[in-house]
Amino acid sequence: MGIYWASFAGGTNIFIEGYGFNPNAESNTILLTSEELGTTIVAPALTEDDAFGSHVKTGFLQYRLPSVSDLLNIPRRFLDSYLSMTFYLSVKATDGLNEEMTLACDSTSDCRIRFYRSYTPVVQYLSPPVVYYEQYTEVWFNPKSTQDLI
Repeated sequence: MGIYWASFAGGTNIFIEGYGFNPNAESNTILLTSEELGTTIVAPALTEDDAFGSHVKTGFLQYRLPSVSDLLNIPRRFLDSYLSMTFYLSVKATDGLNEEMTLACDSTSDCRIRFYRSYTPVVQYLSPPVVYYEQYTEVWFNPKSTQDLI
């Protein structure tokens, strides 16, 4: 299973199902292991919105995936050579005794997240370039990077 189509720009909401999470949703740490880079990256912390949407007692964490450049903490231009990137998700949780444990999937395919550049719409044009409250604007996307009608 896993996530087959995520945008390089991030923003995909995912629900992580499991048990052993810290009861305080924001105290759980998301780890993403890169298939291409061969390293494990600590993802940005859960936001207040993620924590609100999580139901830890019933075994669910909500998380909004960051952009790949934010995840790797590098400028986007350094990722131009990648058409896709694959990561495997795990969660580091602290129990009541402050002991850390890493929670991973039984099958790696269940925790696979694939980011695709082709699934990342790029804004081509914004009119007017300065936007004010309650003003009408036009936003044009590069059709090459848009999967469906927006």
